[in-house]
Amino acid sequence: MIGDVHTNSIEGVRTLFKRSLMGTFHRRSKKHMDRYLEELKWRFNNRDNDHIFRYMLAHSMNTKNILYLT
Repeated sequence: MIGDVHTNSIEGVRTLFKRSLMGTFHRRSKKHMDRYLEELKWRFNNRDNDHIFRYMLAHSMNTKNILYLT
Protein backbone atom coordinates (compact mmCIF):
# COMPACT_ATOMS: atom_id res chain seq x y z
CA MET A 1 0.00 0.00 0.00
CA ILE A 2 1.32 3.41 -0.98
CA GLY A 3 -0.32 6.10 1.16
CA ASP A 4 -4.11 5.84 0.71
CA VAL A 5 -3.81 3.89 -2.54
CA HIS A 6 -4.70 0.19 -2.43
CA THR A 7 -6.39 -2.49 -4.54
CA ASN A 8 -8.62 -4.04 -1.87
CA SER A 9 -11.85 -2.62 -3.33
CA ILE A 10 -11.28 -3.80 -6.89
CA GLU A 11 -10.14 -7.22 -5.69
CA GLY A 12 -13.29 -7.49 -3.56
CA VAL A 13 -15.52 -6.51 -6.48
CA ARG A 14 -13.76 -8.98 -8.79
CA THR A 15 -14.24 -11.76 -6.24
CA LEU A 16 -17.95 -10.93 -5.83
CA PHE A 17 -18.40 -10.92 -9.60
CA LYS A 18 -16.70 -14.29 -10.01
CA ARG A 19 -18.81 -15.74 -7.21
CA SER A 20 -22.03 -14.37 -8.72
CA LEU A 21 -21.14 -15.82 -12.12
CA MET A 22 -20.76 -19.26 -10.56
CA GLY A 23 -23.65 -19.04 -8.09
CA THR A 24 -26.34 -16.64 -9.29
CA PHE A 25 -26.00 -16.49 -13.05
CA HIS A 26 -25.84 -20.16 -13.98
CA ARG A 27 -26.50 -19.56 -17.66
CA ARG A 28 -24.82 -16.44 -18.93
CA SER A 29 -23.92 -14.86 -22.22
CA LYS A 30 -21.82 -12.00 -23.49
CA LYS A 31 -25.02 -10.44 -24.78
CA HIS A 32 -26.26 -9.73 -21.23
CA MET A 33 -22.89 -9.04 -19.55
CA ASP A 34 -23.81 -5.36 -19.08
CA ARG A 35 -26.88 -6.42 -17.08
CA TYR A 36 -24.81 -8.70 -14.85
CA LEU A 37 -22.36 -5.88 -14.18
CA GLU A 38 -25.18 -3.41 -13.44
CA GLU A 39 -26.67 -5.80 -10.88
CA LEU A 40 -23.28 -6.37 -9.29
CA LYS A 41 -22.71 -2.61 -9.10
CA TRP A 42 -26.11 -2.12 -7.46
CA ARG A 43 -25.53 -4.93 -4.95
CA PHE A 44 -22.05 -3.63 -4.07
CA ASN A 45 -23.26 -0.05 -3.62
CA ASN A 46 -26.15 -1.17 -1.37
CA ARG A 47 -24.29 -3.78 0.69
CA ASP A 48 -24.55 -1.68 3.88
CA ASN A 49 -28.18 -0.59 3.40
CA ASP A 50 -30.16 -1.77 6.45
CA HIS A 51 -33.49 -1.15 4.70
CA ILE A 52 -32.73 -2.96 1.46
CA PHE A 53 -35.47 -5.59 1.84
CA ARG A 54 -38.14 -2.94 2.40
CA TYR A 55 -36.85 -0.92 -0.54
CA MET A 56 -36.75 -3.93 -2.88
CA LEU A 57 -40.21 -5.11 -1.87
CA ALA A 58 -41.74 -1.69 -2.51
CA HIS A 59 -39.80 -1.28 -5.75
CA SER A 60 -40.73 -4.72 -7.11
CA MET A 61 -44.42 -4.08 -6.50
CA ASN A 62 -44.30 -0.94 -8.68
CA THR A 63 -42.05 -2.13 -11.51
CA LYS A 64 -42.97 -3.66 -14.85
CA ASN A 65 -41.26 -6.82 -16.05
CA ILE A 66 -38.06 -6.49 -18.08
CA LEU A 67 -38.45 -7.85 -21.58
CA TYR A 68 -35.48 -9.71 -23.00
CA LEU A 69 -35.45 -9.68 -26.76
CA THR A 70 -33.76 -12.59 -28.45
